Amino acid sequence: MLIGAGAIYQSVATGQDARKYPPPGKMVDVGGFKMHLNCTGEGSPTLVLDAGLHFGSFGWSNVPQEIAKFTRVCTFDRAGVGWSEASPAGRGINQVNKELHDLLTNAGEQKPFILAGHSIGGFYAQNYANDYADEVAGVVLIDASHGEQITSDPPPIKLARYAKITAPIGIFRLMSRASPDDSHEIKERKALQSSTKHLYATADEIFAVEENSRILREKPMQLNDKPLIVLTRSLKTQPDDTEEDLRANENWKEMQKNLARRSTNSKHIFAEKAGHVIQRDEPELVVNAIIRELEGRYDMREALGRDIAGVYVALGKNDQAFAWLEKDFQIRSGDLSTITWYPTFDSLRNDPRYADLLRRMNLLQ
Repeated sequence: MLIGAGAIYQSVATGQDARKYPPPGKMVDVGGFKMHLNCTGEGSPTLVLDAGLHFGSFGWSNVPQEIAKFTRVCTFDRAGVGWSEASPAGRGINQVNKELHDLLTNAGEQKPFILAGHSIGGFYAQNYANDYADEVAGVVLIDASHGEQITSDPPPIKLARYAKITAPIGIFRLMSRASPDDSHEIKERKALQSSTKHLYATADEIFAVEENSRILREKPMQLNDKPLIVLTRSLKTQPDDTEEDLRANENWKEMQKNLARRSTNSKHIFAEKAGHVIQRDEPELVVNAIIRELEGRYDMREALGRDIAGVYVALGKNDQAFAWLEKDFQIRSGDLSTITWYPTFDSLRNDPRYADLLRRMNLLQ
């Protein structure tokens, strides 16, 4: 009787949540089911954010809003997660990335992409960068999972089994329900994470970790000279750390260093004030990592200084914008005449440095 009541509660509450929290993006058909994709901003390359386990498009704090100021950014929900419908296929890493590829293609998003993956999302991003190398301009790994991680940090199989059993009868929903004082964002996240579909998808991703790890170990990501940023959580020693904690931190550090060696054009940054969810604890660090990715494209001669300058103008950092315009002028002596008419640079026009640059370009009227 209690099980039946729980099942009714879960079904009714899930329906209410669906009406209360509609998807902010669009639902895209990927071959028999639909996935949620939310893209904002303009520019190239497009940034694709792949969230960690149990999170989706709702797990990025204010990072997408900041990125959208200077380029296009897409968040999405993997199959079954958040607003996306469940996939009839398993959660093998190749299948997961095929679905992302189909999602971006069917939505008409323009290549190339910069992939930014958090935790298990970084795990998937490494594989995507291998399988769809011609679509990937660079990668940002945010405290990302590693193919060797399973040897020291096995997946929580028991928890996944528990989720499969209890999800349909509302136990997880009861344990994690929002309080009246929670923000709209927290209430929305807890509602999405309490659906049976979402919990099943999360559990299935956990069940697939062992096999997916094997695939990634056999074919680790290799980016050659494409830009790679590895962000790692703070691993500072705490007074109450046990020997096991210290060993775990050291193992994690070594795995993160290994990831940073997957490109000859990489940078490894430690988030000294952040835990595992760096985009929540230090969102500005994630935004800066994306900017570094774009700057890396300049080094590869795939972007101009004025492109990077436009990023800093959008962020209100005019000093950096002028530095990049000057770099373009001095090093490449390229055609900077677009800055005289392109709206992005309107906020610079009253700055004396703008007139000086035009004078040296023989464009001052």
